[in-house]
Amino acid sequence: MKTPHRLICSLLVALTVSGCMTHSRRCDECGVVTQVSTYDALALGLYDGVASLESLRPYGDFGLGTLHGWNGELVLLDGRYYLIGGDGVVQPITNLNAITPFLEVAWFHEDDRRSLPDSTSYEQLRQTPNAFLPTLNAIYAIKLEGRFRHIKTRSMPTQSKPYKPMSDLVKTQPTFEFTDVEGTMVGFWMPPSTKGVGLAGWHLHFLTKDARGGGHVLEFTTGDVALKLGKCLEFHWQIPGTSDYQQAPFGVGP
Repeated sequence: MKTPHRLICSLLVALTVSGCMTHSRRCDECGVVTQVSTYDALALGLYDGVASLESLRPYGDFGLGTLHGWNGELVLLDGRYYLIGGDGVVQPITNLNAITPFLEVAWFHEDDRRSLPDSTSYEQLRQTPNAFLPTLNAIYAIKLEGRFRHIKTRSMPTQSKPYKPMSDLVKTQPTFEFTDVEGTMVGFWMPPSTKGVGLAGWHLHFLTKDARGGGHVLEFTTGDVALKLGKCLEFHWQIPGTSDYQQAPFGVGP
């Protein structure tokens, strides 16, 4: 697979089950997650864009990520891209030539739905994921929709070179808080076995119902919220061919 930004190598990790064995089926029927780069690459400070949003249109209508230079927090919901900037302001993304250093996308279709008990916290999901997911060893596209009692998010301002690693930037990250707010959290559950490639565990971005606020989710407490799950059993990983990525000391640490 070729893109204008030297994303020259794709690996298809085929965690296949019955119904996903044939290439003639559409991605939205199979449950396939396509991901650009890795979460470890972001952790090391590889924020240069390597793929355009346009090049990823065939792979989903749902997802999350960021833009070149770690420019804000990106939400893809119902086929529309939104960018929550470092000032917390949301802008629809209409220029799909924009490039991303990290993006996860899928065609969302609901396989399971459950209402969360009132006052369920993000910490509860983190501590007892088996209470909310049928299995911890699949990938799930996640929607949390409804009214939340409280949400805390972050959104990173655009960075410039030389880039600092994520561990330094999050110490001074801008954060935003919402009370009694309606909206949708978009994200993925990645199994523990994917650590480093993805963000193992829950990874959620939030968009308010009026599309005026949101960000990367740090905390939440539910009101009347439904958890919707789309089970994904194929993972399509696009590996950047840039020299920065190819020479990065993955597994060694920042």
